[in-house]
Amino acid sequence: MVSEAGNRGPNAQVLLFELNGQVYGLDVQWVREVLGYRPFTPLPSQENGCAGVIHVRGKVIPVVDVRAKLGMPPAEPGPFRVYVLLERKGKNLAVLVDSVLDVVEAGIGQGGLDLPSGGGAVRSLVEIDGRTVALLSPEELCPSEMTAAAVRE
Repeated sequence: MVSEAGNRGPNAQVLLFELNGQVYGLDVQWVREVLGYRPFTPLPSQENGCAGVIHVRGKVIPVVDVRAKLGMPPAEPGPFRVYVLLERKGKNLAVLVDSVLDVVEAGIGQGGLDLPSGGGAVRSLVEIDGRTVALLSPEELCPSEMTAAAVRE
């Protein structure tokens, strides 16, 4: 649950984004910025979910293609595909999504469905503006133990 990860209580701001026609969300406390799409440098046969890396202002940042992480078909680069740059304790992660929709206030834990921990990238399901939104766990998106540890703290 987003509020659990950030100790934010029953309401949290959520960045809504789209993947394969479905709406997902991330707690904005993890979001540093949204970057326009640029090709990333692929890394060979990464089993940890890291699709490659991008360079942002002199830093090499791992890229996670959330479509691939969730078992969806790949998408072609397009004008709306963007990176959501997550940051925690100086560690960065670029999450590739189809498009960013909005930032909204979400009533977390108020009628939503929390999923068991260790159950993958989806942490909970909530209703926002009449839509069911899957809130993703930044910890589960991370491609390495080092980055995951930074996001958890």
